[in-house]
Amino acid sequence: MKKIRKYLKKLDSFAAKHPYLVLGIILVLPGLMLSILLPFFETISSWLWDHVFIWIFFIIFLDAISGGTPLWRRRRK
Repeated sequence: MKKIRKYLKKLDSFAAKHPYLVLGIILVLPGLMLSILLPFFETISSWLWDHVFIWIFFIIFLDAISGGTPLWRRRRK
């Protein structure tokens, strides 16, 4: 558990120093995942739902990294 917290603190400090890089990765990564998985989807509706769930996952992940405070509302020390 201590190792996970230490890793999350490092990830959080990186996200605080480079918010646009982290945001760019979050915006590009779901598209890459979908382009790899797209042939396996049967219908457009399932593709759209998967896209929505991936975005929800990344929003929750970003919220967890930032400690509950969105990166764009964070004050730099």
